Formats: sequence, structure tokens, C-alpha cells
Amino acid sequence: MSQLLDATIRLERDVIRNLGAYLEYGALPVRHAAFDTVKGLRNEHPRWPALDHLLRDAAVLESDADLKRSLRELSGSGLPPSRYPNQSAETK
Repeated sequence: MSQLLDATIRLERDVIRNLGAYLEYGALPVRHAAFDTVKGLRNEHPRWPALDHLLRDAAVLESDADLKRSLRELSGSGLPPSRYPNQSAETK
């Protein structure tokens, strides 16, 4: 079980790192496509700290004003942490 957990943690880190490369450094159409992917992940996993961190970093680097605003809105900047409901006991 410990090996499975370690592999899962590494996979999550690698997924965030690779998605971040597209979101932060890709051409504008690629960044928009990566943002759409991030929106889907946010809907599925509203309380994913690594995704929050990625969104904040991408917003800092973004040069397109519209995409920068969208990244900030999605990251929940300025919103209280309770904006997203806690994970239900059934899904833990």
C-alpha cells in the first residue's frame, strides 16, 4: 500500500508539473486549452492544493489580460478558504 501511495503522489506531482508547463509557457492557444483542462480538474477536485498553487503561479506569469483574469478567478484569489465545500465522508 505504501508503494502505491508513493507512486500516486509522484504521478500527481508530475501531472501538475506537465500541465503547468503548458499553462505557463505555451503559446496562447495552448494556454487556453490547458486552462480548459484546469477548469475541468477544478470542478472534479475543488480542494486540490497543488492545483491552487499552479493557478496562482500561472496567473503571475500570464501576459494575456483575459486569461490572467480567468486564472485569478479560478484560483479563488481573495476568497475565503470556505468557498469550496469540504469533501463529503462518502467520497473519502
